[in-house]
Amino acid sequence: MAGYQVREASGKTTELPDQYLTGGQHVVVESIKGNLNNSGDTIELLDADGVILDSVTYGDGSEAPAVSDPNAVALNENNEWTETTVTTPGEVNIISDEVQEVVESETE
Repeated sequence: MAGYQVREASGKTTELPDQYLTGGQHVVVESIKGNLNNSGDTIELLDADGVILDSVTYGDGSEAPAVSDPNAVALNENNEWTETTVTTPGEVNIISDEVQEVVESETE
C-alpha cells in the first residue's frame, strides 16, 4: 500500500502506512486530516498516483445513514449499515472484532 491515501470531501488527504494486507484484513486510521461530518461526508481511497480506488458517501440521502454524535457508522457482518451503539470516547470506535491492527496517524 505504498503511497496510498484517504481523502475526505474537503480535499484534505491522510497518508496511509506502507503495509501489505491480505484478504479480510483491515487497517483502522485513528485520526485523519480534515473532519468527517456526522450529517454526511465522502471518503475516498487513493493510490500512489492519486487515482480513486474506492469511495463511500454517508448521510445526505446516500445509502449509508448519517450518525448522531459521538457514534460512527459501518457495515456489519451482514453487509448492512449500522450505527455503533457503544462509544469509546478518546479511543477507536468498536465496530468489529475483525480489526487486525490500529494505526495512529499524525494530524496537522
